[in-house]
Amino acid sequence: MAELGYYNYYNVKGRLNVDKPLDTYAKRMELRNGDELNANSTDPSKGVEGQIRKLQEHLNDTAAANRAIYKDKESLKLGLKKKYFGDEYNAVTFKWRWDEHKELFAMYENELSMSMFGKISNLADPRIVQGGESFEEEENRLNKERQSAISAQFGKLLANNGVENNGALLIDFDIYEMKAVVSGSENSDNNGKIASLLNELGGGKNARQLFYFALKNNGVLSDESQQESLHKWRAVSNFADFTGLDLRDFSLKMASL
Repeated sequence: MAELGYYNYYNVKGRLNVDKPLDTYAKRMELRNGDELNANSTDPSKGVEGQIRKLQEHLNDTAAANRAIYKDKESLKLGLKKKYFGDEYNAVTFKWRWDEHKELFAMYENELSMSMFGKISNLADPRIVQGGESFEEEENRLNKERQSAISAQFGKLLANNGVENNGALLIDFDIYEMKAVVSGSENSDNNGKIASLLNELGGGKNARQLFYFALKNNGVLSDESQQESLHKWRAVSNFADFTGLDLRDFSLKMASL
């Protein structure tokens, strides 16, 4: 079986070239099942993403066979057009209308894209079964998935580093320093150990991921009452990024006329 993942098989200009097929799905599964915190850890095997993966797996060997037959992208396109549209296809005129046969076009485009790049490109393909969720239903489902995933990851992080915690923790963030402050555990040593795991591992990646998770999934971004604090944090962060200085060290003075 051919290796599954993105690759620029025909060296198309303007498309990314990589050393070997890049399987972003597998990387997302690794992140989801790892012991590092990930603020956006949804299950790529579910919903439309899962349907896309199944179709890519279904087309993968066919795409590899196409690459063995067609040595350049133009001959590949011609061969697949004849395969899907038969005698209706002509090099000068094309009698098929996309809006009348969009599903067939989608199947053609997806086999073409899989052969050229190892990924599909057209969601109108009838082999992709849309879930029918509303935007609100999808967001609620994804939020629950993220909550479940990051809770499991947090538990693994503690267990893998020999930290036991059987009670509720209170984790506050110094949003200017991007560090977590942990309290709540009856064992004060545990508070310090957990803070260290969040603030020091990977250069503070775990603390940042947990902070971003809180922003995305606890109403901070949509709650108008919290927008002012968020704007202040962004102002301080942007000022530090551009100048290397701390905006809190400055004061606003009105010039006299």
